[in-house]
Amino acid sequence: MIKLDSIGELLENIELKNNKVAILVPSMTGKRGAARVVSEQANIVSALGYRATIFTLTKENTKTRSDLDIESIYSPKNKILNRLYRIFLFINLPSLIFVLNEIRKYDLLIVHNFPMSYFGYLAKKLFKLKYIYWNHSKGARGPFLYKGKEKIYHFLIDKLENLTIQNADLLISVSNYAKEEMREATGKDSIVIYNKVDKTRFNKNIEDSEIRRKHGIDEKSPIILFVGALSPHKSVHLLIKSFKGVQKKYPDAVLIIVGKITYSEYSEKIIEKADDSIILTGFIEDEELTKYYAASDVYASCALHESFNLPLAEAQFMETPVVAFDVGPHSEVVGERGLLVEKGNTKKFSESICKILDNKYG
Repeated sequence: MIKLDSIGELLENIELKNNKVAILVPSMTGKRGAARVVSEQANIVSALGYRATIFTLTKENTKTRSDLDIESIYSPKNKILNRLYRIFLFINLPSLIFVLNEIRKYDLLIVHNFPMSYFGYLAKKLFKLKYIYWNHSKGARGPFLYKGKEKIYHFLIDKLENLTIQNADLLISVSNYAKEEMREATGKDSIVIYNKVDKTRFNKNIEDSEIRRKHGIDEKSPIILFVGALSPHKSVHLLIKSFKGVQKKYPDAVLIIVGKITYSEYSEKIIEKADDSIILTGFIEDEELTKYYAASDVYASCALHESFNLPLAEAQFMETPVVAFDVGPHSEVVGERGLLVEKGNTKKFSESICKILDNKYG
């Protein structure tokens, strides 16, 4: 198995006659997770002299990204219709024909997440295009995280994803943990290329007082930050429980949660738990996000499952101390500026945050 460190090294090992690369991802809306990685990949591919085009299902926010070449397909805005559309995309002939006719002009397909793997699978079969599948997560759709209809939906897309990556030329995982998950789920091996952090944007030289002014937070109040979607596997409810433990020692502490609502039922429960000491910002543009990291005293993640956890890496590049449960790839991501806590132990989690705060406020 070859060993690579970046998408640049990957392209050096592939012959591209037309110098054209298509990158497929379900959504560029919100610029979190896979969308953040795709943006970085497209910029790197373009900088190397190739034409990089992103194909995505969503239309929102794509026109504002003048630095990226983005082709939007179609996706219903209604949640139920959107999920049915994704599952049965293979019978949506207009979308299939349009996308396949476009991507057949490219030398290489880099596919991120289901249902875009439908296009990779068919393009490989019909046009013999080089097809690389980028594995961001398998276990996040595990039965321990979802119930009822959610569980059925994630079970279906997991099985369909497994089928549509079978003919990929290469599988890439974002961590060693994700690599093992992929092997267990599909029996296939993959190479590891860690998600990259843009060092020009995420660094310690960012102004750190603007966020306190914006939200009216006193200079003597510790700030704890979390960045991520309000979804079950992020376990924001455990973070809030841990935060309440921190407030016993630091009653003026503030928890800022930067995240898009992705699961309405779970998000409603989080909103119900939030009091005046918890700030829910919703989605924040990348340009402003670095200021939140800079203003924070601790970055905290109670996620029970991740395949990489990009915000943990971003926070450390900002020299913000981090605390996270010792799960999945966190031992690969968290360095000297971080503390890992036994999974689910909110008491120890609170104590770890307080330990960091003691250095500044104790």
